[in-house]
Amino acid sequence: MKTLLTLIFTLLFFISFGQELTTIKVSVPDITDEVYIVGNQDALGNWEPDKIKMRKISDREREIELKLTFPAEFKFTRGSWDKEGIMKSLSDNPNLRILDERSETTFTVKTWMDNIESDKLGLDYDIKYIESKLMGDKRMFYVYLPDNYTPEKKYPVIYMTDGSTDNFQVAKSYINALSRNSFNVIPESILVAIVHKNRNKELYNVKSGAYFTDYLLQELIPFIDASYSTSGFNTMIGHSNGAEYNHMLLLHKDNPFRGFISLSTSFISKPECKEELTGFFERYKGKKIYNFIANATLDSPDRIEAGNTFESLYQSTPNAQIKFSKQTYQADHITVVPNALIDGLKLIFYDYNNMEAYPTVVDYGENYLANIEQNYGIKGHISRADLEGYYMGIINNKNKEQYEYALALFEEHKMWNNGGFDPVNIANGYFLMGMYPETIEAYNQSFQEFERVEPRVFYANIFRAVESYQNEGKIAEGIAFLEKSRETLSKEYYLGITYHIAKLSLDNKVEVEKGKEALEYCKANYEKNRYFTEDDLIVVEEH
Repeated sequence: MKTLLTLIFTLLFFISFGQELTTIKVSVPDITDEVYIVGNQDALGNWEPDKIKMRKISDREREIELKLTFPAEFKFTRGSWDKEGIMKSLSDNPNLRILDERSETTFTVKTWMDNIESDKLGLDYDIKYIESKLMGDKRMFYVYLPDNYTPEKKYPVIYMTDGSTDNFQVAKSYINALSRNSFNVIPESILVAIVHKNRNKELYNVKSGAYFTDYLLQELIPFIDASYSTSGFNTMIGHSNGAEYNHMLLLHKDNPFRGFISLSTSFISKPECKEELTGFFERYKGKKIYNFIANATLDSPDRIEAGNTFESLYQSTPNAQIKFSKQTYQADHITVVPNALIDGLKLIFYDYNNMEAYPTVVDYGENYLANIEQNYGIKGHISRADLEGYYMGIINNKNKEQYEYALALFEEHKMWNNGGFDPVNIANGYFLMGMYPETIEAYNQSFQEFERVEPRVFYANIFRAVESYQNEGKIAEGIAFLEKSRETLSKEYYLGITYHIAKLSLDNKVEVEKGKEALEYCKANYEKNRYFTEDDLIVVEEH
């Protein structure tokens, strides 16, 4: 009996020794938050999210005293797992732990899973919710806006399934980079990432996901269109089962998408889709659709076959209203996403910056903006980089009509120092085309618009004006032009322009006295410069 009592006493001793009365405090975002603690033992409710409620000790503090067995693992909720507290970040929110009596017992909830405040997590995107009548619950999605988003502009919208995966980060990075002004490969766009609750059932529209497509078309897209300034051009990015879901969307009678990026696709859930696609390719006559398929060499054979089959179906019934491309990447089922997505985005916006569609600057100026609005529903802009792409062709072909058309576009769209080309730069173009009367006229126009002219540019290019006067046999007029230039420009250019007067006069034996006077001035006031040397003065004098 004594032995039995000793054993019982020993067990009770160790049990009480293993439990410690611990005070846990948590700071919360809102004064109305009712907070529960949930964790890995009886005192913490054995992971039941609405069992152990904490008491309110101030507007934003909650506290509880518990006898805990260490180590203790737990989280905070507002009564359900849909309302879990986020302590660190959305993608990294592990269980909290108290290892022993020395561990930290004061915590802070940044925000709650059902009402995430993006700024409190340092996110560069918004987390939104819809109370879906069709799905019968609250649905989460992410919205990433362009840096300079404004309701005054219209934006294409790029949707993606599997929005809670790293695919979202890849898409966000590519869209941001490709749409930056310095690259302008694609237009600024809104990215909407769909967060699933039961991914496969939703993508296959079965059981609890039976109404997912209705939710997408009747609730999510209308919400985005009502909340943001959208252009009406929608794209869907899908990976794996999401890629197969894209084909079903393409065939849907109320399909609102004109862009599809399908990475590692399949026909597993709906093999009859292949026949339907053939009919669709044959009959489609609507607005242009852009469809991109990506295969991965290390993917499962059925998925590689599916991508190849889709390509064959399109090639057997090509349709001018469908821009299609299939590419294969040295990648596996997962890494195909970062490898292929950048090409998919470029294909979707193929007609955004397709300069091959505009052989001449006139084609570009007359059609580009209208085509951008028709294809993508956005207001484009005439780009200086695009116009400069035509420049050398125009110069080499000596096409005055196209040159002057390009000048008018620069002026209309204020692309050169908030206006059009200044007269000196206009003159240089004429000079390169060998159009000397026009060169002379433009240089003389500089005097009327000298506030737009950079003096250093004028002086550095003045030799073109001199050569134009010589080629036209107008030496005296050239000397008069130089004299006026010398009067107009500041003192630092006086010596250099005087040298041009001396050379033009004496080389051509016109107004020789002026030439000699100018030469003597240059000899008497010579300073080292990058335009002429003392040896050059000797050559002029020998003439």
